[in-house]
Amino acid sequence: MKKIIKRYLLFIVLPLLALNACRNKADEDTAVVNADFSYSASNKVYLHELLPDSWPVVDSAITDDEGRVSFEVINASSGIYTIGTDRDNLAILQTNPGESQHLAADIRQIPYTYRTKGSRGSKMLEDFKKKTIKHLDIIDSLFIELNVQRDSPSYLDFQEVVDSMATVVREKQKDYQLSLVRNNKDILAVLVPLFQPFGRVPIITISEYPELFMDIEKNLMEKHPDNPHVLELHKRVERYRSNLKQVQEAERKLKPDMPAPGFAAPDATGKSVRLSEFQGNYVVLNFWSEENENYMKKMDSLYEVVEKRPEVKLLTLYNGKDKLLWQRTASKYNKNTVHMLATPVVLRMYNSKDKGRILLVSPQGKIIRGKLKAAELQQVLEELK
Repeated sequence: MKKIIKRYLLFIVLPLLALNACRNKADEDTAVVNADFSYSASNKVYLHELLPDSWPVVDSAITDDEGRVSFEVINASSGIYTIGTDRDNLAILQTNPGESQHLAADIRQIPYTYRTKGSRGSKMLEDFKKKTIKHLDIIDSLFIELNVQRDSPSYLDFQEVVDSMATVVREKQKDYQLSLVRNNKDILAVLVPLFQPFGRVPIITISEYPELFMDIEKNLMEKHPDNPHVLELHKRVERYRSNLKQVQEAERKLKPDMPAPGFAAPDATGKSVRLSEFQGNYVVLNFWSEENENYMKKMDSLYEVVEKRPEVKLLTLYNGKDKLLWQRTASKYNKNTVHMLATPVVLRMYNSKDKGRILLVSPQGKIIRGKLKAAELQQVLEELK
């Protein structure tokens, strides 16, 4: 009889132990978000997962009579989620397995009012979202006022002031965003300010801050190797490393005394023009676009030299989006100058895809200077006599 009782107890206890173990495992893998919304009357609140290329609904719930709602995220790894009523009224959170956090907000204006507790990543995202909204609101107000002044005789002067003020705001946002990223390189949520543009303008790019991207990628790949955001960062870093090898190879071919890479590109009339057609002349290659700093001042400086020296030809290669600007430039600077459109192949060969660049080529087709300042051209030509 005692044996039967022991077997019976064992039969009961073992499943209970197994069930308890499952519960503990579920607790370890479950992140809990408790939210309190003021001015809420049975509002439907959505939990979305923020993925690199999608924004799926994970769960939804109706707030109770006191505006409360709770969500459980069962996942063995950290993630980035949004909670809100719609796309324009939400909070961004980082959830971590086994972590419980609290969110409070006015449901009518969640982005402006929400506060979080219990998650370092969520707190960072809260600060980032509020600061970014503040700066975007300033930009919006500036351009609203500019639109009001549209018919004013001093509109152009006012536009210059607005553009200058908007630039100051963007620089403040960039400084803030960079500081935030540098101080939070070890948490998943840092990928939001790392990737987030300001309006439509990228703020932090891997081409400008490669070491920062690589540091974050190394940290997060160790902690979150399967997270889709981390894997996206890993892809970007790997592409950068691959492109860097191509850039280094291109730069090796652009050193002094190396043959200038040959190319053909369309001029302002649509005719294909080859670099080899200008052998026997000194050739200045000016890669430019409206995105380059002081692009027209550099053009003026180069043209001032070549228009007086028939042995020097200026080949401008445009890599911008304003074709009307390019055509006006071609009409203005027309002596000893050929205006061309830079093709992707030419930009890669001369490593000039994202920046302006000036080179000087000898009458024999060899590179004299691979990186030339516009103001230096006259002096360099004098030294070659």
